[in-house]
Amino acid sequence: MVNYCNLRYNSSPSELRNGVILDDEHNVHIDGLRDADNTYVKCKNADGVVVDTNSHCIVYSTFTDLVFTIMPGSQCCLYAKQEFQCKHLGFAEVHPARFSFFQWRVPLCVVLIYRLILAVYCAFWLIYTTIVIDVNVNGLDVSTFAFLTTWTYIVLTVYLILHFLSCLLYACRRGGSVCERMSNENHRQMFHELHVQPSLWGSNDFENVGGIADDEELNGEMRTITLSWLTKLVWLFYNVASSASIMVSLLFWVFIFPQLGELSGYEMMVNLQLHAVTSVIIIIEHCVSAVPIRILHYTHTLTYGIIYIIFSGIYYAVDHRHVLYPILDWGKPEPTAIMLIITAFVVLPIIQLILFLIYKLRIFIFDRCNPELL
Repeated sequence: MVNYCNLRYNSSPSELRNGVILDDEHNVHIDGLRDADNTYVKCKNADGVVVDTNSHCIVYSTFTDLVFTIMPGSQCCLYAKQEFQCKHLGFAEVHPARFSFFQWRVPLCVVLIYRLILAVYCAFWLIYTTIVIDVNVNGLDVSTFAFLTTWTYIVLTVYLILHFLSCLLYACRRGGSVCERMSNENHRQMFHELHVQPSLWGSNDFENVGGIADDEELNGEMRTITLSWLTKLVWLFYNVASSASIMVSLLFWVFIFPQLGELSGYEMMVNLQLHAVTSVIIIIEHCVSAVPIRILHYTHTLTYGIIYIIFSGIYYAVDHRHVLYPILDWGKPEPTAIMLIITAFVVLPIIQLILFLIYKLRIFIFDRCNPELL
């Protein structure tokens, strides 16, 4: 939220330079900043961050610490410090309604129809590919459930179904018309990235939001909302499905597809569905979804990959002919290990960073297209 400073700087013992007032315990109270001419300036306050647009001075407070940074480029370092907090390994600081609405202000019925279509579409292809398609590896009939492609398609399908159910639950609990758009003001209040005070989360538009636990904690004027287990599960599957789908597409088209030889039209259609359409769905999701991306959530996909690697090793140990992928051949441990290390610590982090940048770009465009009314 944008605040206008209303206090001139003075040199009393209770104040530091730039008009930042400290209480007895040295907790920061943002009352005002001044520029070089001792005039009022406009500042933004979000999570303890205040930016003086004239001097590029950033004021930051974490409990009793007060840090002044004069370098103009230091704001990026500050954002990085905030992004890599340990709490961002989990599921915190997100309004539950973001899992029921789009980033863009459209009626709830549009969200429900979109999520239903995607859930049904992926569920159909998952059932079709696992029942109809037979896979032969080194003269053995291998279940499609042994492949990372199928694992990832299951994760994507489960995510889409859970997200649809979460939106449907919200719509049922919310009541009223699902064909009306939320006001621009209330819609912006869901996004903490736009410097909205969490105390505004108590708006009537967000009462009975699916995903709010019954034990909401009220701390002064600050309202802490705990995500439900369903919402956390949606977020978890969203993270894994996003990075894993893109990773599977890249690995297939770069390393496996060139070795397949000539394919029939039917085989090409199936491969496009399993290794291309999935990534298209994910990109669309990241363009419309209001769910945030955390860089540290890369660990969720990494854990998922480690589980599959352990499975593939056990599967190979049972029968050495079970070489599911040429790049995952445990009979050649050295090149396999190199490929796994590159994928885990280079490819996956880059994918996560790209998704994070898409999320930041989405927030930026939304903020420009839907400015806050002062």
